[in-house]
Amino acid sequence: MRENTGGPIHFLSRREKWQQKKETDFFSLIEQAGLYAERSTSFREKMRALYLFRELTGYQRTKGTDPGSLPERIFHTWYLCDYVTVKNERIIERFMKEKRRRDDWEFLSRLIVSYSSVFRVVEDAGNLSLHEWAGETLPFPVGDRVWNKDDLKAEYCIARPVKVGVKTLPLGPVIPLREKTAQKMTTWLEQQLETVHIPFRIFMQQKGLGIYRFLFQSYKEEC
Repeated sequence: MRENTGGPIHFLSRREKWQQKKETDFFSLIEQAGLYAERSTSFREKMRALYLFRELTGYQRTKGTDPGSLPERIFHTWYLCDYVTVKNERIIERFMKEKRRRDDWEFLSRLIVSYSSVFRVVEDAGNLSLHEWAGETLPFPVGDRVWNKDDLKAEYCIARPVKVGVKTLPLGPVIPLREKTAQKMTTWLEQQLETVHIPFRIFMQQKGLGIYRFLFQSYKEEC
């Protein structure tokens, strides 16, 4: 039997180090998979994906499009995690298989069940948390690392939460919304969901990108 020395067990510090490693590994995986997606898929596949993305969101890429623009970042995440290729597989799945990333299958499973949705921003005692309008995702806290201080006054946002370790983190940017735009999105979603008979997650991954139509339209109106 191991002798009890009576010293403190630094469980919280160990868990925090473990959590930090999980997050580092996760975002490193996303970065590597993103580079893989750019380099390994054919021009025809990318054009097919862009066509479907345009049909869902109304977004039209042009020659002068900034690769780092918000619509392009949204497309990139969708293309990597949700778009189903002509071979009936996600890009992220193909990456994991070809690179034999067996230790990262937990991350893959979390990514596959994640989706973008509309959230309400709730402040309590100076702490912020995101509450999904549909209630499918449990509320989760957000910090300055994923939420720009200049946007703290926004009451709604779009986010894509993913469980990493013991925490829920947004994948990609948390996009602040005007209340009017958020209401248009949720009204549209409610109308669409009345006509389909598939799980909410599947709908959001396949058709839910339609919420971005209202976001992109609001940008046009402000210009």
